[in-house]
Amino acid sequence: MRPLGMKAFQFTALAALSEHIKLPQLFFAEFFGMDASTLNRNIRAMEGKGWVKYINDPEDRRKKHVMITGDGRRAFEQAAPLWEKAQAETRALMKGYDWKHERAWLGAISEDTASKKTAT
Repeated sequence: MRPLGMKAFQFTALAALSEHIKLPQLFFAEFFGMDASTLNRNIRAMEGKGWVKYINDPEDRRKKHVMITGDGRRAFEQAAPLWEKAQAETRALMKGYDWKHERAWLGAISEDTASKKTAT
């Protein structure tokens, strides 16, 4: 996606927004595990490219939503085939690799992280 000037976070954010049109800002913070300032910096960069815009929640003006724009939708549509190609190339390189242990390990890390967040 480098030819499009797009980073992994930006692609994933646009993918989520292409399905939902707008999402609460807190969704991104939780999904990506980012603090508010890092998230805002990343969203502002996308906003600067014209891919997204912030809109206030009509019921609570203190809350913001991130909304995909037409340019953002077009950028995602251009990036999707590049992402799919990269995924296919990675699968070809990793053909025959047994991911069973890694999936179990990643699942354990996710569960441990979730339980630590609940405990604090």
